[in-house]
Amino acid sequence: MNSYHCPFFALRLRTRAPLLLYVHVILITCFGTIATLPSTGQSTEPASSIQNTQHEIIIPPFTVQTTTPQPHLQTGLANILATRITRKTGHIVTSQSTGTDKLTNLLRQQDYAAVQKIIQKMENTSLLAGTLQEKKQGYRIIIHAFDHRSTAHISISQSFNRLDQALSALDELSLDIAEKIFSIPRPEKPHPVAESNGLEGFHTAHPERLFKEKKYNEVNQDILEPVEIKKREFGILSSKKMIFLSSKPLAMAVGDLNNDGTEEFVILERANIVLYHKRPDASFQRIAFQPLARHLGLHTVHLADLDNNGLQEIYIGASNGTTPASQILEWDGTFRVLYQNAPYYLRPGVDTEGRPILLGQENVFQENGSRAFYSLQRKANTSLKKVQRITVPSGFNIYDFLRVDLDLDGDLEFVGITRSNKLTVINNTGQTVWKSEKNYGASKEILGTLSRTIDGDRYQSNNPESVYMHTRIMTQDLNSDGAPEIILGRNRLLAKITFFKRLRSFEGSSITALSWDGNTMSTFWESPKVQNYTIDFHMLHRQNQPHTFTLFSLEQEYSGNLIPFWNGTKESLLRTYTLEKKKD
Repeated sequence: MNSYHCPFFALRLRTRAPLLLYVHVILITCFGTIATLPSTGQSTEPASSIQNTQHEIIIPPFTVQTTTPQPHLQTGLANILATRITRKTGHIVTSQSTGTDKLTNLLRQQDYAAVQKIIQKMENTSLLAGTLQEKKQGYRIIIHAFDHRSTAHISISQSFNRLDQALSALDELSLDIAEKIFSIPRPEKPHPVAESNGLEGFHTAHPERLFKEKKYNEVNQDILEPVEIKKREFGILSSKKMIFLSSKPLAMAVGDLNNDGTEEFVILERANIVLYHKRPDASFQRIAFQPLARHLGLHTVHLADLDNNGLQEIYIGASNGTTPASQILEWDGTFRVLYQNAPYYLRPGVDTEGRPILLGQENVFQENGSRAFYSLQRKANTSLKKVQRITVPSGFNIYDFLRVDLDLDGDLEFVGITRSNKLTVINNTGQTVWKSEKNYGASKEILGTLSRTIDGDRYQSNNPESVYMHTRIMTQDLNSDGAPEIILGRNRLLAKITFFKRLRSFEGSSITALSWDGNTMSTFWESPKVQNYTIDFHMLHRQNQPHTFTLFSLEQEYSGNLIPFWNGTKESLLRTYTLEKKKD
């Protein structure tokens, strides 16, 4: 059993709304603070006993006691609890903390009597210390609550079966805390609501969750219920979504890594790569975890069995500052590192003849270099050998394009996304034959030019050549006519933000599939637009289900117009669409 502890963070709650609301919005914009304010349409009723006073709530990162290491839950669960407490009490949040070292040590020693004595001496202060425990059957969250007005601490707990139900448990715990610490009564229970739609943890006995359920249904009208396919050639058969407890996910790939018939979900995090299995009940179980060097800027993850050994390699595009430092791993039950710090940006691709290759690009920021593309071969001594130089049109980087035979004439077209987020088709003579009016593939991630702050967050260096990356571009033959459709992400990019050079502004997203008629690309299918930011997606086609496809969309919850370069503490979720081609 692994147990983790971290230093404190604290929340100073105030009721002086106008000025501090402005300060809080600035903090969210610049730094992605841990808590969110109640929406303007949602009323709150703070306890009268703390109106017109300052009240400090100290919430340390959780102690996590699980059989497999899950350090991201330490601050993740604490952040979620902070958000829930804020919503229940209606206070504005700024980050302050005083005298927490001694409290940290006492909590680790479980000397709760000593902690209570210290809190009693701290005017208008409460401490909420959480622990996540893994049991033989399920999990339990315990909150030890200490308050300056009490002579003894209060312990509140919630048990649940699966880790993805932790948010529901925190909802219930926050109601208990609001009632027992801040004297805010629990809302009256409405009439029972029938359980459905796969939104486990959102059917509740109080209005806030009913509001959430209503919000999700309004935003995703044909997400939660199966969609009947009638005269359409291709469409959604069913869809589900669930909170995905991953620490700042950057990229995702899905595939059977070890050829055992079970698909792995490969999640690239800020300094880790994590594997999940999907359980029969549609929840996810973490099965493997591999730390990666914390100084690396991690960008993409792709899967392919290019050495034909029956195991798919995991190709991680990464950089060390402005220098490529990609990684290659393999997994057969345990991780095996095949190559570290490759001096190329890497991904699987095809050569001009359509043969599978490992594609590598040299440093895109070299002033006197060629920035060339090569097909690479991994040798028995684990070295990478240049096989052939690959010609790529100017202005495109390795993650911007693919080569595919759109019109089935034996010649490969170049399909790429430009720096201005336009999709373009270039024939094998180098002539641009089509360019989109719409934008595709916009993201908030930057290729290279990354370094680290002391606390481990990434930020953009002041490099004038900084290049924004694009979301994944892939192909599938969705209508079985032999010709491939092009599948792209569509994060809606808004106007540039003048005073925040490291921010991009977005308004919703979707996944779209385009088909080529010989002259133009047209929309073949597009998912419903959601308000979230799409981090990555993957389209899966199983050979035993020729008419069915599964689209996985990894999203970051997002309710405003600004997404900071820092991912902040917004929850991530995985949306699953089952797509079906109309049978002949």
